[in-house]
Amino acid sequence: MTGTVIDSSANSIVLDDGSGKIEIYFEDQPKVKNGQMVRIITRLLPMIDGFECKGEVIQNLEGFNLELYKKVKEITR
Repeated sequence: MTGTVIDSSANSIVLDDGSGKIEIYFEDQPKVKNGQMVRIITRLLPMIDGFECKGEVIQNLEGFNLELYKKVKEITR
């Protein structure tokens, strides 16, 4: 999951990928800043009323050109 951090708290991050927002939970406090672009590897945990995303790994993508990535992805389809 790749996107921009729009909010963070003691054990969660709200990530916006351009198509929507999702809250991802962590066991420890994630070390990220609002506005930072990151990629997060998550596990989906089934819940009675949907699912919960549990963050496993955060990769800092500062300096990553998302628009160029989208263009290359479209060309290589």
